[in-house]
Amino acid sequence: MDEKKKAAPADLPAAQENAPPGPETSDPEASDTAEKKAAPAGRITLRLTRGDRRLLLLLGGGALLCMLVQTIILGHSPGSMVEITVGGKLVQTVSLSTDRTIQLTGVGGGTNTLVIKNGKADMTEADCPDQICVKHRAVSKKGESIVCLPHQIVVTVTGGEAAEVDAGTQ
Repeated sequence: MDEKKKAAPADLPAAQENAPPGPETSDPEASDTAEKKAAPAGRITLRLTRGDRRLLLLLGGGALLCMLVQTIILGHSPGSMVEITVGGKLVQTVSLSTDRTIQLTGVGGGTNTLVIKNGKADMTEADCPDQICVKHRAVSKKGESIVCLPHQIVVTVTGGEAAEVDAGTQ
C-alpha cells in the first residue's frame, strides 16, 4: 500500500498535462479567465441583447415623437383656456384649441381684436394710443397675459402648462 501512495503523486503531473484547462488546474491564465467570468457573490449583472437595445430605442423614439407632436402641432397644452376681463369683470372664457377672432369693446368704447390661432392668443389690433398690447407676443402658457391698460382689457391663459421662468429675484 505504501508503494501505491508514493506512486500516486508522481502520476499527478502527467494527469494535469492531459486535462483540459479549467479552474482546477494550476495554469495561471486559465484561473484568471475563470475569475473574470464568475460574478461576485450578491451582485447581479444585466446584459442587453441586440433586440433589447432596439426595443429601448424604439420606445424612446416613440416617446420623443409624441412630445414633439404635442409641442409643435398642437402648440399648447390640453385644457388651456383664455379668460377675457374688461374693467375687472370676466366677460368671456374661450378655448385655445379652436381658432377664432374676437372683437372686444373696452372701457370708454375702445376696441381690440383678439385672434386665437394655433393654440395661441394674440392681440392683433387696438385703437389705443400706445399699442403695447398689439406689440406683445402671442400667449399660450398658463399665467401668461396680454394687457391693454387704456381699454382695461386683460387676456389671461388658464389651465395647461405653466409658463417658463425667465428671471428670478431674492
